[in-house]
Amino acid sequence: MTHMRLIPIALALAVFTACLGGGDSPDVTQPADDLLAGNSLPEAHAQYESIATANPESVFAATGLAHSLLLSGDHAKAQSVLEAAQPAADKAGSGKELRLRRAMIALAAGNLDDVKRYGTESGLPEGLVLAAEVHLVDAEQEEATGLLNQAVAGSGAASKTAKRYLDDLQSGDRYRSGLAEATALWALGLREDACEQAEEIVKDIESDERDQLLLLWAGRAVTSNRPGTARSLLDAIEDAGPNIWRVQATGAMIDIVDGEYDTAQETFTALTTAAEGGAIPMAGLIDAKATAAALSKDRDVAKALLADVGESPSAAAGLLQAGAVKAARDAAPGETLLSTYLENR
Repeated sequence: MTHMRLIPIALALAVFTACLGGGDSPDVTQPADDLLAGNSLPEAHAQYESIATANPESVFAATGLAHSLLLSGDHAKAQSVLEAAQPAADKAGSGKELRLRRAMIALAAGNLDDVKRYGTESGLPEGLVLAAEVHLVDAEQEEATGLLNQAVAGSGAASKTAKRYLDDLQSGDRYRSGLAEATALWALGLREDACEQAEEIVKDIESDERDQLLLLWAGRAVTSNRPGTARSLLDAIEDAGPNIWRVQATGAMIDIVDGEYDTAQETFTALTTAAEGGAIPMAGLIDAKATAAALSKDRDVAKALLADVGESPSAAAGLLQAGAVKAARDAAPGETLLSTYLENR
């Protein structure tokens, strides 16, 4: 399977620059960091290489270089750079954090065995959850449960995620257990497989959250190019309640993927009127329209969908993915990483 979780630049930057200890200083990579923040990736990469060469014992320099290699798509070299830096990181007390970074590089490369290895070796809640997810998709529930029990003892988002997995796995309900496996597939970037597995599970699950889960997985299915699965999940919803607008928006996304642009535009026009009257959240609707624009892969359709939105990061991203670069540039809020990126396009 070739699908993989995409690591946004902001997340990658945060993960690759935080929590490194010892006498090493993050300031060593500041010139390259500034170039990267300005979206000058080739120049930033050259600067990281120069800094790493001049500071062979610096874990921060190695991490910065690996970060730029990750963003450039050279996963093998990024992994080798961090492998060489591992002894220094262990000595400085930041070995666990570096192993987490190595797990993330392995994830970007689609190397799930190494995700499992480095995630487990990190001992950090984030790494343990990643490793547990791989065990789940490999049908190794006992091993996954052991790692999740370790992760849940920590704090933060990863520990909360571990608890949700454990609740499902230990519920005694085969549907909830199956849904945990589908969720792990999704988290690891195996998204079409995740939607295929989740479709019948969510329809048959007995839970007060059933309709919410159907809507969640319908949205995931349409963005994973499975419009038939998405439609089937939407049709199974019995009571959307206040989320009816999300059902309608997801249906319009399906129409976009199916080439029914006029029908989708009619739905979004009606929803926009409702949002302007305060009946539904405008921010949520803009995100839905931006997703639809990206799914259209058509500049004219994307521009029509987002013509009335104005400046919005999600609108700019949707327009960019549809190939409408100039419109994306106009929609991007000023003084942001995205606007800088688009200005350089």
